[in-house]
Amino acid sequence: MRKVLCLLLIGAAFWGGSSSCTKKLVNDPVADSIYLGSIPFVMNNNATFSDFYAALQQTGWVDTLYDTGPYTVLLPNNDAYAGYYGNFTQQAGGLADYEAAEVRDGLTLSGSVGYDLLKGRISLRSLPLGMNQEVLSVTGRTHYITRYLDAAGDTLSAVDGQPVISVDNPATNGLIQVVAGAVPYPNPYPTVLQQIQNDTNLTFFAAALQRAHLDTLLKGAGPFTVLAPVNGSFTNAYFSGGYNLGVNMSCLDSVLAADPVKLTNLLKYYILPGRFFLHDFIRQLANPTDTLPLTMLDGNVVKFTMSYYPYGSLPFLSQEMGTGTLQPTFAGNGNLLNGIYLAGIDDEYFFTTNSYNKDGADLTAQNGIVHTIEGALIQ
Repeated sequence: MRKVLCLLLIGAAFWGGSSSCTKKLVNDPVADSIYLGSIPFVMNNNATFSDFYAALQQTGWVDTLYDTGPYTVLLPNNDAYAGYYGNFTQQAGGLADYEAAEVRDGLTLSGSVGYDLLKGRISLRSLPLGMNQEVLSVTGRTHYITRYLDAAGDTLSAVDGQPVISVDNPATNGLIQVVAGAVPYPNPYPTVLQQIQNDTNLTFFAAALQRAHLDTLLKGAGPFTVLAPVNGSFTNAYFSGGYNLGVNMSCLDSVLAADPVKLTNLLKYYILPGRFFLHDFIRQLANPTDTLPLTMLDGNVVKFTMSYYPYGSLPFLSQEMGTGTLQPTFAGNGNLLNGIYLAGIDDEYFFTTNSYNKDGADLTAQNGIVHTIEGALIQ
């Protein structure tokens, strides 16, 4: 049995981290043959997954995964948790920072871990090519699996917009799918409208949707992808280059008094029919700084691109800024023609929890996705 286990763990080494044939089980009183090679055992023998394994232990889900199953785990590696930084330290975080963000969002670690567990042996290789194929977690929440061909003709997978870097890794009681980029995050809101209405950074946009009678639309079946601008996008000329949007959205009173027809024309430029994660846009770029046209609900085009964010600065159209980190941005035709600030993904700072969530992108709901942005889109 020891020889078989060593071979199993060596075979699993390609999906990251080191392995050990002598590592002792933590939660089980007796490490007998029924546990060897099971999902938690394999996971615990790979340091790359220590954060998620610790979460399994804290929540008790580890006992479920020692059962006969079968189960499939959407397993975030430690790099996924590293996106949750300590407050302004710019140092890679971990499970504790992730938990702090959950507290802010009113979620529980148990619900988050349960969201990453699926009943049955769900083989990604057996799924056809296609976007947003639905699978249910053991907690009843929906994941969206996309299978697609890259430029080289290889078949790749993504779950909730995060790349799966290693698929169908076997265990004796199921499969492990290794997710990188970010931890699959259960969203508590069934509609994109509720997601927007419950974000205190989006109060002007939420009020404008109601004034324009688009709230009824965003409660519908959809799906919709909404580029939801934070309040400062409309109140700070820095974000709009002083450009006149045609509607006064400088405060709630102004929004509630605005012409509904003009508001409707403006807000439809922020709504994209369909369900699109950022990864769905990025993977369609032939080159990193290419642009991808997105036809919005009003029929006009918003262009998606990867722009440079110099450290300590905000994204401008300026061609002089050619260094920094490429980050996803959106631009209306007016942004490009007038050299106005591009709309980047909003960074969400959580002062009350002393942690920093990577961004406000890929906020899922049953009828679509919300990407919170900083900046006005100029038609």
